[in-house]
Order: sequence, then C-alpha cells, then structure tokens
Amino acid sequence: MIRFAVLIGLCATLPGCRGPLAPPVVYRTADTDPADGPLVIVGDIQRTSIVERALGRESNPDARRRLVAAIGETRPAAIVIVGDLVFDGASAVDWTWFERVFAGAVHGGPSVHVALGNHDYWGSDAAARFYIGHRFPALRETTHYVRRHGPLALVMLDSNEASLGPDAWAAQSAWLHRTIYALDADPDVRGTLVFAHHPPFTNSDVTGDEEHVQRAFLPGFVRASKTLAFFSGHAHTYERYEKRGKHYVVTGGGGGPRVMGRDVSSKHADRVTGPYPRPFHFVRVDVEASRVALTVIGFDRDAETAQPIDAFSIPFGG
Repeated sequence: MIRFAVLIGLCATLPGCRGPLAPPVVYRTADTDPADGPLVIVGDIQRTSIVERALGRESNPDARRRLVAAIGETRPAAIVIVGDLVFDGASAVDWTWFERVFAGAVHGGPSVHVALGNHDYWGSDAAARFYIGHRFPALRETTHYVRRHGPLALVMLDSNEASLGPDAWAAQSAWLHRTIYALDADPDVRGTLVFAHHPPFTNSDVTGDEEHVQRAFLPGFVRASKTLAFFSGHAHTYERYEKRGKHYVVTGGGGGPRVMGRDVSSKHADRVTGPYPRPFHFVRVDVEASRVALTVIGFDRDAETAQPIDAFSIPFGG
C-alpha cells in the first residue's frame, strides 16, 4: 500500500499523468427519456494506470473498445455509469481519454446519467469537480438526483462519504428516503432502480461490503414497495444477489482491471456462476408490460463478439 501511494505521488509529477484542460464533451442528461430504446448500465470504465500496470494489474484497452462499440450497437435511449469513468478525476488527460474511448457509445445521442465513483474524485476534489461539472453540468448542483426512463425512476446516489463530508452525506440520506417514498406514491412510476458506485454486498477479494452504503441507503430501499434493484460497481466483476425480495447487481466490468479471485468465504449467495475473472460486460434493461427484462452482455478478454452471459427479469412492484 505504501509503495502504491508513493508511485501515485510520483505519477502526478510526470508528463501524461495530468495535463491542461481540453475542450470537454458536454453529455446530454434529460429529466425524462422515453422507453422506446433500452437503458444500458455499465461501471468502472477507467483505464489501468501506469502505476497499476507496473504492479502487474490487468490492462484492457482492446476489450474496452469492443465493449463500448457493443453498447453503441444497442442504440440505448439512456446510459447509466455507476462510477469510475476515469482513473484520476483531477486529470484533464484522463477526461480527454474518457471522451475518446466513450464516443462510440454516445453517437446516437442517449442521455448519460452518472453515479460518481471514488476514482472520479481522485486527486484534488476541487479539480475533479471542475472537470466533472464541465461534462455533466447538472452535477455542479448536486450529485444525487432522479431521472425517468419511461415508467422507471432512476435514483442516482453519491456513495463517496469522505468526499461529500458529514453534512452533505446526511442530507443525501434524508433526501433518498423522502424521494423513494414519493416515487412509491407516484402513479406514473412502475418501478425504481437505485444506483451508487460502492456495493452494499460483494464477494470480491479486493473490496468488501460497504457498510456506509448499507446504513445510509438500504433501509429505505428495502422498505419501499416499488424499488426493484440496486446497481453498483467498484468491484471490477459481475455479481447478482437477491435478498428479501430485492435485487443487488454489481456491474464493474467496463474495462478496469478485473477482480482475479473471490472471497473464499463466499458470504453472499451469488446467482451468477462461472470462474473469475468474470467477463467484461454491461447490463441492458428493457421495459415490458409487467416487468423489466435485464440482459447482461459481455465477453471474455480474447473473444471477438459480445453475447448474453446472464438474463433475468423483475416484475413491477407497488
């Protein structure tokens, strides 16, 4: 850990780690999108840094390009990114990199909704917020918000407790509980999906269950009648759990270095089978008459084409 911190500090002084502000892409974020196209969910697109490569972590530029191309081919109406768009949120070079690699996913003009990850705040929080705000102007005002995708409510949360500070963290938690119950009472909402970067549950051997997310976000999520699923990233893998009638999906397969093993205790019953590392992937959500149908599309590192690797559905509640 000390070695990693020292190398990160050294990286900040090297050309290419950070750089001047490039003209940003401003991503479209509509309050409401029609459900005539799918919703796509992806997480942890970030590049593998020079430091991580030196430490032997996986680097996946070709797989990331194929994944982004596959997202573009679905012609999504909206895309949700569950954090870690970049490795270093305070780096203009990293944000320029993101815009270059992500262009293939947004050529049809979908809305892009973001739940910020820890790497998006990396470095200086102020600098990171500056770069984020240029690309996602709505996030200048608040990093938690609601959008609509047809009859679905999309609740975006910021799970970076330390970056928010205690007052903003408490305010977000209170907002979430009010909002979830207001959506339960809204006759135009058939189901609610919740998004945050840090997973409340994971079997990853690199990260663990995020207790601050469990405490702040899950009580209202579990009690509400229309909440269908909680999506997160952070653990660079794909996992799916069902607890007390609610679904929890870890979708961290956007191209960052993947989890190579699992917690041998396997403390949560994963509905997904298969060896680690799990495939690169994204989740496609299609709204049907009485349910949402979810298809996880992905591929192993050397595969040429993306294909379904998991599929399940969730009936509307309420």
